Amino acid sequence: MIRNLTPADLALAHAWNQANTPHVNSLDFAAFSKVYGMSSHRYLIEYNGSPAGFSWLMYPESLYESVNFRYFKDRFTNFLYLDRIVIAEEFRGKALATKLYEHIFATHAPIPICCEVNSHPPNVASAELHKKLGFKLVGEQSTDKGKKSVQLLIYNHT
Repeated sequence: MIRNLTPADLALAHAWNQANTPHVNSLDFAAFSKVYGMSSHRYLIEYNGSPAGFSWLMYPESLYESVNFRYFKDRFTNFLYLDRIVIAEEFRGKALATKLYEHIFATHAPIPICCEVNSHPPNVASAELHKKLGFKLVGEQSTDKGKKSVQLLIYNHT
């Protein structure tokens, strides 16, 4: 089941986020809550009735200041930026990320979905999933003063 991620879910989502660094950036709870507030769409996926993961997305009008979001905002006018998607460790390997993406694609077609995947340090599982789902590489950039590199990806509903 996929439902809206609510403020009541934030503590759990934040714990998952922190457990998944460096694949997603670390944020203290106040910053995490602020980004949640800037998001246009927020989803929580459940597995057998238990919360299992989350994602959130933003339109170009968002006031979000991420360098990766800015990359897309500077180049495209119509898109949804997937800031993060996290599946709790105990629920991985159950195709939940794929189900969450399929929900996003179906709910938001035909709006292109943009995101990034770490290439350094590499997030191999995420890179493989995005390729399998049909995301295309549109750019690369270094972040965090060269500590990280990302591949910038877009999914077009074609």
